[in-house]
Amino acid sequence: MIFLRQYCAIFVWSVFGIPIECLVQVEIACPGFVDTRRGDGALGFSAPAFEAAVEESNHRYSGILNFSAVFLSEEERTQALDGAVLPGDACVELVAHWYYTQRRFPSDGVSIIMGTGQADWTRLHELAANWNTLYFQTVSYVRSGYRLPAAPVLSTGPVSLLAVGQTFVNLLQFYRWRTVYLVSDLDSPGVFNGLARQLDDLSGADSFNFTVFRRVIKARSLERSREPYGVLLDDFCKISRVMVFFGRANFVRRMLIDAWTRNMTNGEYVYLSWGSADARRHDKFGNFSWSYDDHHDEIARRAFGSLLVIQQLEPVRNERSLSALASLLAQLRQRVRKLFNISYTEREQPREEVVASYASIILLAQNLASTSIYRHDAPQLAQRFLNRTFSGEFDDIYFDGSGMRRRQTAVLHLSERAEQLEMFLLESTDGNSELQEVRNISRDWPGNSWPPRNEPLCGYNNERAVCQKLVLGSFIAELTVSCLGCVLLVGTFTGHRLLRIHRIQYETGWVLEHQHLRIRPILLTSACHLSSASANIHGEASVCDTHAEA
Repeated sequence: MIFLRQYCAIFVWSVFGIPIECLVQVEIACPGFVDTRRGDGALGFSAPAFEAAVEESNHRYSGILNFSAVFLSEEERTQALDGAVLPGDACVELVAHWYYTQRRFPSDGVSIIMGTGQADWTRLHELAANWNTLYFQTVSYVRSGYRLPAAPVLSTGPVSLLAVGQTFVNLLQFYRWRTVYLVSDLDSPGVFNGLARQLDDLSGADSFNFTVFRRVIKARSLERSREPYGVLLDDFCKISRVMVFFGRANFVRRMLIDAWTRNMTNGEYVYLSWGSADARRHDKFGNFSWSYDDHHDEIARRAFGSLLVIQQLEPVRNERSLSALASLLAQLRQRVRKLFNISYTEREQPREEVVASYASIILLAQNLASTSIYRHDAPQLAQRFLNRTFSGEFDDIYFDGSGMRRRQTAVLHLSERAEQLEMFLLESTDGNSELQEVRNISRDWPGNSWPPRNEPLCGYNNERAVCQKLVLGSFIAELTVSCLGCVLLVGTFTGHRLLRIHRIQYETGWVLEHQHLRIRPILLTSACHLSSASANIHGEASVCDTHAEA
């Protein structure tokens, strides 16, 4: 079933007497899937915003423009063909069918394609080029492969995969990191896998001299083991020092914890990732914080010192704007019940994607109302969007020269002082997307060795020949020093021993040995004779006689 909602400014000709033929009829085809469980690009989220924007535009430009929107559901098309057509192909067929059979003003009306989620951008772009119509993509656009002259695809999505991918490339070039270990997780939302493909494609361009090693994982399966990322980290350290990890924040945190246990957060390695600045509004991306109030917090805090996070800056809205937006979002949640008989909560409603859908039609109406010459000339009409900033009720939207919406992006690092991620690089706002340093992180980086080298001096595995020679020379030198040390030790010990013996002999040389104290018998006899003679003279007993009696 094709959901059709026509919104016509009937009061124009009833109040001002202007016939319908005098109005510029703008017919908008919105292909996509309705089921909100499949992603933020669902018509279940964007269709109410398109409807509200059509009504607002008809009110603003009554008497000049009249907008109508058609919602083309790919689920109904796929079911009708028993699943024989792919979702992206279904969108293409639905748009072609609408263009040739369902437009009310095929000759003088203005036709617009407003793409949502899971579209074949290249084929839709080709159709728009052949029909000379504008093609907007409101969610998750990467890049069209259509190369013939045509109006560019105008991307209004809050997350531009191409822009984020380009920021990663700029960061890698900024610090001359040429060898990249790219990890994408299939258990995380599809936007992460899209970013991985985008970075892989950009890094393969001839103008960039990158070597990319890509690995695809399923984080939930890995985390069932005791050390989930051990094998991945062992592979990483052998071939790179720069890892780009596209996955939910909780998976990145656990990977860093395993890296810390391997001493791979010592400042020699750098880990890059992408996430949202507001985890409360983007729960599907995860919470980029080291603090989860678990027993890993302290290790995670230390490990986060080796992490750089790229984030698009959230729009700054005042209280009045926030109040008006909250009112609009509540109104859209009521509209969706009438449109598709579905409901969701405020937390489940993707605010930025909804705002982008609403703003797309408002900007279109603004440009169509300001020109009467190029309304049927898509390339000329598209030029009115390029390299311009449009101030909206809820957001300022800037389109670069390729038709891509650009949001200012920053690179964050953990501040030791604040113990939270803080900006240290910021993209310039002059359109060239150059990174500018706004904070020095040298002291906060582990080991104070910022920035890390792309490759260690001796290679990733100490395999370079010059380092092997140095190691061998160092070993020989150490062995020589050890041998000399042993010789000196033995010589010192021997010399000390000899000196001690010599000193003892010198100090005790006057002492007679026991055998030297014995009196020879011949001397004793002579002494007796002398003693006897002396005794006879004095009339005393001699010593010999005394000994004889004894």
